[in-house]
Amino acid sequence: MLIPIYYVPQILQQVALRGHNTQGLLASADIVAEVLGNASHKISLTAFKALIRNALELSGEPGLGLLVGRGLNPASHGIVGFAASSGASIADAMAIVARFLALRTPLITMKIESKADEFRVVLDTLPELDDTAGLVLEVAVVAVKNIADSLVLGESICRRVHFASPEPAYVGLSRDILGCEVIYGSAWSGMVFPLSRAMVKLSQHDAFVLQEAQLICQSELDRVEHRGSLSGKIENMILEQKGEFLSLEQAAKLLNITPRTFERRLLDENTTYQDIVCQLRRRMAHRYLCVDRISTKEAAFLLGYSDVANFRRAFKRWEGMPPSVFRRQTGKAS
Repeated sequence: MLIPIYYVPQILQQVALRGHNTQGLLASADIVAEVLGNASHKISLTAFKALIRNALELSGEPGLGLLVGRGLNPASHGIVGFAASSGASIADAMAIVARFLALRTPLITMKIESKADEFRVVLDTLPELDDTAGLVLEVAVVAVKNIADSLVLGESICRRVHFASPEPAYVGLSRDILGCEVIYGSAWSGMVFPLSRAMVKLSQHDAFVLQEAQLICQSELDRVEHRGSLSGKIENMILEQKGEFLSLEQAAKLLNITPRTFERRLLDENTTYQDIVCQLRRRMAHRYLCVDRISTKEAAFLLGYSDVANFRRAFKRWEGMPPSVFRRQTGKAS
């Protein structure tokens, strides 16, 4: 299993704050420091677990997971955090995180439950984490609670937090960081909100921004889920060309298959090369305009359009509006 490099820098930061050399920590897990700036880089689960074990030993801080989680705000989670922050309510935001969590980590599962007057967020870890599961779960619980807390402008409405693990010696740190009742030895791990308050519509909610953010997340999730298919390989290949959109013949040549076989295999996946390019451009345009906030001209260039007018026409065909109107409706500068 490969793990995204996300959150590794935050683990290193906590160790460094305690005066330790993180270069040695990286080396002990066979991770090269240069990859930390590459958001698309992944490391093996074995390397990730080694990093956690060594970080706990080197820092001498058994509550390291809580401290790492405390440093994660919604923006730390990329487009998933952005989408959750645009939710209509805390319940809506938590459902968004649960739906798109796989875009950030494959190590945590999350589900939503409503029982009587309680809204529950239930988190669990993969069995493959072994003895490192406790730290990963603590990071996840604090980080998800941070997202919920950020939506109510500093007033946490979390009623209590549960951990399935036995009560640790650092339970005081746990209660200080989480700022609510913390119960260990439970049948499940996660947090509880009053159902009525979790469903209250947030004043800062923007339905249009939420729609766009979820569209980007869903597109990314679809790409992850079909990355083993020919369609997924084509998307990755185009992305690696950094703005150069290949012809069908060029793409087939790079994949060492004939154009005819190339087209036939795509038809077996109910798509065409033109559809893949179009959908990829549409998804990237959403990211450029909604998240990266670059100009229409620059977006057109990055998407391989020689003429900005052609990009504007394509965007209007996709969304029913030109990029300038899209920017105004999302509150971003044109």
